Amino acid sequence: MATKKGRSSSVQNAGVILLVALMLAVPAPAHTSSGLVTLSLPGGVKLEMVWIPAGSFEMGSANNEPGRASDEGPRRTVTINYDFYIGKCEVTQAQWEAVMGRNPVYRCGIGPDYPVTHISWDDCQGFIGKLNQLDIGTFRLPSEAEWEYACRAGTSTRFYFGNSYEAGDACGQGQAGFLAGQRSDYMWFCGNSDAPGGPKFGARAVGQKRPNAFGLYDMHGNVWEWCQDEYHASYDGAPVDGSAWQGAGSSSRVLRGGAWSYNAKYCRSACRCGYTASRAYTFHGLRLAWSPHKMYSKQWYGSWQAAAIADNIISYQTELGGWPKNMHWRLHGYQGEKFTKNWANTIDNGATHREMRFLANVYHAAGENRFKDSFLRGLNFLLEAQYDSGGWPQRYPPGGDYGDCITFNDDAMQGAVKLMRDIAEKPEFAWLDAKRRRIVEEAYKKGLECILNCQVVVDGRRTVWGQQHDPKTLMPRPGRVYEPAALCSRESSGVVLFLMSFEKPSKRIIEAVEAAVDWYRKNKLTGIAVTRKDGKKVVVKDADAPPLWARFYEIETGRPVFSGRDRVVKYSLDKVEKERANGYQWYSRSGEQVLAHYAQWRAKIKK
Repeated sequence: MATKKGRSSSVQNAGVILLVALMLAVPAPAHTSSGLVTLSLPGGVKLEMVWIPAGSFEMGSANNEPGRASDEGPRRTVTINYDFYIGKCEVTQAQWEAVMGRNPVYRCGIGPDYPVTHISWDDCQGFIGKLNQLDIGTFRLPSEAEWEYACRAGTSTRFYFGNSYEAGDACGQGQAGFLAGQRSDYMWFCGNSDAPGGPKFGARAVGQKRPNAFGLYDMHGNVWEWCQDEYHASYDGAPVDGSAWQGAGSSSRVLRGGAWSYNAKYCRSACRCGYTASRAYTFHGLRLAWSPHKMYSKQWYGSWQAAAIADNIISYQTELGGWPKNMHWRLHGYQGEKFTKNWANTIDNGATHREMRFLANVYHAAGENRFKDSFLRGLNFLLEAQYDSGGWPQRYPPGGDYGDCITFNDDAMQGAVKLMRDIAEKPEFAWLDAKRRRIVEEAYKKGLECILNCQVVVDGRRTVWGQQHDPKTLMPRPGRVYEPAALCSRESSGVVLFLMSFEKPSKRIIEAVEAAVDWYRKNKLTGIAVTRKDGKKVVVKDADAPPLWARFYEIETGRPVFSGRDRVVKYSLDKVEKERANGYQWYSRSGEQVLAHYAQWRAKIKK
């Protein structure tokens, strides 16, 4: 739970800095610290985030700034028209370990209050992904512009404490500048670190030096801090709204702030460098940005982070308008990945309808036409791919294999139908023109009818569904060599739960649900458990085990069936070779969720 501290102490600290600046007859920083939020991580570890107000600044360095590199320009005005939070300090080893369960640091500064190091940009994304599962707002890396804006805190000098010209860029001491003291009072760099191999050589505990006017510590030196942006050799074409610069497919990401072993010029406010996202060094760490809005909330979809992900999604869209599956578009755009067969246009594993939902949400929040246009291309693809029978294939265009079948595996079919239903009915899609929504409504009705028509009838009684169904006859069809045409408990559970989601289900939907629930009750397997013997999965007797359902049931007899790569149907898992016995989920507890929801669903429809 986020708790907000009183602002009086941080305002008082900012007032001291402001007073010193006035005494030295130097213009005071444009903004002052005015908010601190303390978040709780697992194990009671605290994480402090500082509120940064909206504003404009000159990003980069002047052409005559000592120590300047060519990638620090051209200098330009950046306007950040939103407030955001950034870490008071660099992420510590205690904070990293609280989330990840391990400490990656093995030398050059070890301790719970020391910054985490030895981490790559990719490592940071894994850490942030787990943080965002804690339900305490949304974390990310700051954009490079946000980082420099937060570092400068209203200043335009080489460092937030001044120019520090007295010692040049060597490792010696020097006066800070317009703030009191020496530059070593504000940063860890080669001027106040031990020689290599010394007992204190390496990063130091965070928060020991003097902060800037926003109340941020260690913005200069200690460890290089990863930013979200791809690295570019200049600012030509860079965004000027505070967002991260991405989309070029670069493998290098930006680092800011310098480190303990670097001389002063590399610790300046404008200094930057780029390293491969997958590489980690002893002086690479991070500082977090944070929003109190949860990821995927309405407010979050209006952020530049959501827009950047949407642009990544667009980069993966094919000429036909579909998307490949299992792409890491939350991290980066298209990087030249290769796709076999027609897997580039699929609804498997949530592909295409998931991307379309994301784009629609970002367009609804931001109103930028490129997101709408991409969504419409995806919609046209889905409408073209739908069979006359109402179903959708796993992949399109047809490839001559099981991917041509109507697919219920991995919620493919119901994922497409859900999207069509939402487009036709929900107000957040009201921006779509009326003609197109009517077309979508017809596609939705055909899709729902197809789902109901695919429910397998055995001896006059409705049962459940298969993994794949023939697009014309609607009968179950085999998939891969070890996936026979059968009744499928695992895939059918998602279909039944979808049918239970209707607020006012038709008589036919009610009958379909009742029949499926009856099937799950009759086909649960009790008194058995799946374990390993001699390295192979086997079924053993266990009177205390919860009910299981086989993945496949023979249509004619209702017996659980299994198969290996020899394509031969078997009636016992121990007859399947070790590789397939271990490498596939032959049993599951998929029926539990169906039976658990049934009572609540039944009570709801009786009202």
